[in-house]
Amino acid sequence: MISFEEKEKNGLDFVEQAAATLSSHFFLDSGEGRDLETETLYLMDFSGWLIPDVQKEEFESSDRWDNKWNSFFVFAKWKDDSGKISIEFVKYPQYDAATLPTSPVVVTKSHTFGEMLQPTGT
Repeated sequence: MISFEEKEKNGLDFVEQAAATLSSHFFLDSGEGRDLETETLYLMDFSGWLIPDVQKEEFESSDRWDNKWNSFFVFAKWKDDSGKISIEFVKYPQYDAATLPTSPVVVTKSHTFGEMLQPTGT
């Protein structure tokens, strides 16, 4: 049995691996709830920035709250399809008080949790 900390690390690694399938890096802002815990994984929906690899260094050396990064802000939402856990990066278009919100846009569906991520503990 692996520790909770290892499960949590596996969950964050899983989200990062999903971002890598888009040649991107996920920078965590916060956990958004909707927890999932398995024997090897602890996961929840997260919010943060999905930054293309080519802009990673620029993002890391800048103020992430600068408006120029707003369009990269997404929610990493987990999905369970008959035991196959996957991650969707979802962007909710911004709107002002004069307009109604539009439907969310799914950036991508990632690979499923399993073979590509081995548990860190025994």
